[in-house]
Amino acid sequence: MTREQILLFLESNPTIQLLKSTAKRLSLRVKKRMKKNEVIKLLLEYANNLQKAQISSSQSEIASTAAEAATTQNQRLPESYYKDKLVLMPVNPNWVHAYWDFSEATLQALEKRKVVIRIHDVTYIIFDGRNSHRAFEIYIDPRWKKYYFNVPSANADY
Repeated sequence: MTREQILLFLESNPTIQLLKSTAKRLSLRVKKRMKKNEVIKLLLEYANNLQKAQISSSQSEIASTAAEAATTQNQRLPESYYKDKLVLMPVNPNWVHAYWDFSEATLQALEKRKVVIRIHDVTYIIFDGRNSHRAFEIYIDPRWKKYYFNVPSANADY
């Protein structure tokens, strides 16, 4: 609502319920025990703050309009950065998120092969590549770029 709309609304002598619901829609803090004149005062303060904000924002709008025009012209993030990278991150004790990005050369080499993420349970051991308690594999496509998977035991180190 604009300042003028709020003032017109207040002049129409609305009920306390309507005043409170309007204040809540404007994200103002309204207490149950507020009286009608307190809610009106709250809305008037909000309207006055809107006027001050409009004055300062109109000045900054002029300066930022040129900057906005320059930054909004079809600037998107690239699909890939073409660097070899694979990251595993815990989401919660039962789920792990993997995401990756590969260079062109790596993608060409992986096209002819099955790509697998192998997860080892290495709880309470010094891992040497073969001595895990259990392991499981997930076949992935390098073009997926991400994958969420469920781990069998929430209290394990992977």
